[in-house]
Amino acid sequence: MANSLIYISGQEIKCFVCGFDEDDPEKECAVNPAKDPTDKLCIISDSCITMTGQSKTESGTKKVEYRRCGGLMEGEDLDADNCKDETRGTLDLKTCYCQGEL
Repeated sequence: MANSLIYISGQEIKCFVCGFDEDDPEKECAVNPAKDPTDKLCIISDSCITMTGQSKTESGTKKVEYRRCGGLMEGEDLDADNCKDETRGTLDLKTCYCQGEL
């Protein structure tokens, strides 16, 4: 039997989005998240996820911020602010889960 997603009424949240891209870690929406923010209605999500960190390249260090829809997983090893440290590609990021919109 194939896996399928089931939509449950009321499980949606509006989040800002700027996905992580390993090929372009310093894309415009990550470096300037307040400039023309894009939001999305996320179906079957209970959290907005924000990942912040420092991108280090030959041209210097820049603060980056990626955002997406997601779910807070039970048993996740989070601190008191619903955050955890993780690595994506070459970046060390602080990933935080917010269960409020945007």
